[in-house]
Amino acid sequence: SKTSSIFLGHVPLLKNLFQLVFGPLLTLLGSVICVSAIREMSDRGSFTAYSSPVGKKSGGRLVMSGLYEYVRHPVYAGNICALIGMSIITQSSMRLLLTAVYGLVVEMKARKEEEEMENVFGLEYKNYCKRVPNRFVPKLDKMRRAAEVEEKEREAARVVEHAAAKAANPRFNMMSNGNRTHDDSHRGGLFP
Repeated sequence: SKTSSIFLGHVPLLKNLFQLVFGPLLTLLGSVICVSAIREMSDRGSFTAYSSPVGKKSGGRLVMSGLYEYVRHPVYAGNICALIGMSIITQSSMRLLLTAVYGLVVEMKARKEEEEMENVFGLEYKNYCKRVPNRFVPKLDKMRRAAEVEEKEREAARVVEHAAAKAANPRFNMMSNGNRTHDDSHRGGLFP
């Protein structure tokens, strides 16, 4: 029983923490990745249920934004992540083994799809593969650099907003020689 288990030093919640937290978390993360990647392709007119890419003549475009900036096959990556999560939730080593087999199958499928993508998009796809070298797992340094760029962009936006606020409010304007304007002199500026 649960009570005797606790007295013997086994806390059921802690014992199953990995199963209760990481399984659902990976399943949810994988599902979100998969849906987001499909949406990204759909928005670009490039989604197809078939392994052949939508050609340029049919309006297909090479998707290189969103999750595709980090991995070349985020749909498969999301599927693998969700399947690992389900293996953890169900504590099924057989399901984990099948997930590994699925990973091998999609690796072969991805290689074939990439050949077709190269035939359709040529040099554009070759350059994309150089920029995004991994099929399923993103490079951590690329993610870190993307986060740094994002932070710099936010900082630049804050500077612009601050400059605009200063320009809109004459009390904060400074004269070219560094002295405060006449409006600030009554608050202890350089001019009494």
